[in-house]
Amino acid sequence: MSADTLLVDGWIVNVALAFVAIEIGLLWLYRSGTGRGLRLAGVLPNLLAGSSLMLALRASLVGSAAGMVLFWLFLSLIFHLLDIRSRWPN
Repeated sequence: MSADTLLVDGWIVNVALAFVAIEIGLLWLYRSGTGRGLRLAGVLPNLLAGSSLMLALRASLVGSAAGMVLFWLFLSLIFHLLDIRSRWPN
């Protein structure tokens, strides 16, 4: 499989999203099993913002309509703002 195929088909983005899903699962398992580690609620907005950016990239790579790319970008902005809000000191 060539690098062009990995990019044009969006396959590489699917792999990256799978790693994010695994990361979320491992964070949850570790936290629920030990009571230590990162709170999933604390990192989820950041992970979802990044995932939304990856989905925007994938939509662009596979030739989706511009509206779909904009949708994922807008969703990323929403998650990014939620992430900033959660970190903002009271």
